[in-house]
Amino acid sequence: DTAREGVLACLDLSRILAAPAPVWLLDEPTTALDKATIAQLEKTMAEHRAGGGIIVLSTHAEILLEDPQVLELAHFNPRFKGEAA
Repeated sequence: DTAREGVLACLDLSRILAAPAPVWLLDEPTTALDKATIAQLEKTMAEHRAGGGIIVLSTHAEILLEDPQVLELAHFNPRFKGEAA
């Protein structure tokens, strides 16, 4: 059930956010989340990065972090987010 998966995903993310850590390891964090929750997650991730935090993220979704320090490993072609493909 997608609604249940969304609730469980939100609970998992809440646990991460409740226990501050300098490095976040996230595996498919947007799976089963609605658009509003994804937008909030993106905002929270940007705030974490702005505070010096590190995020290691595995996803098939397009995360819209416009941060030149984001290293994308799409199709075995590493590039920083701000570089041309």
